[in-house]
Amino acid sequence: MGRRRAGSARWPGVPRRWKALGVVVALTVVGACSGSDATTQWPSVEVESVATGAVVSTAELVGEVPVVISLWAVWCQPCKRELPALQELATARAGEIDVVGVNIGDDVSRVRAFLAEVGVDFPMFRDVDGLLLAELDVPQVPATAVVLPSGDVAWLHLGEVTRAQVEAAVDDATGSAANP
Repeated sequence: MGRRRAGSARWPGVPRRWKALGVVVALTVVGACSGSDATTQWPSVEVESVATGAVVSTAELVGEVPVVISLWAVWCQPCKRELPALQELATARAGEIDVVGVNIGDDVSRVRAFLAEVGVDFPMFRDVDGLLLAELDVPQVPATAVVLPSGDVAWLHLGEVTRAQVEAAVDDATGSAANP
């Protein structure tokens, strides 16, 4: 039986094909993290206003200032923790940014009760069928996006966020810093 030639002085015992695979993976990661000219546009999906019941397009949520959009559900404990922080951000940065929420799939009466419980009053919409998650290729809530007035998604975070994380994302996207 012949011995398999493995590794080198640099990585003893590591077969050459694994090194090659490592290089390919590393280059892929570097390419993905380095950014590109391709941008994701905020999708257009019909949602319902929790306050009025009016049906609007999610494209209409984007205005003249950057908008922070939180995708959430009433059963989601991280959502319950982060929505009040987003309310604080909406109050502190009023006029500089907009903050809106899109509930995914919950009954409107449960959404209203939840919002009253957590003390959130920024504009809220419902995506009854979860189409927005599908359009963004987001597997779960919570998810938070920063969308520029151009409609470009500047930041999309899966999982719970803090006010500081979102504020930093907004500042990075706009090239500004919050006023203390």
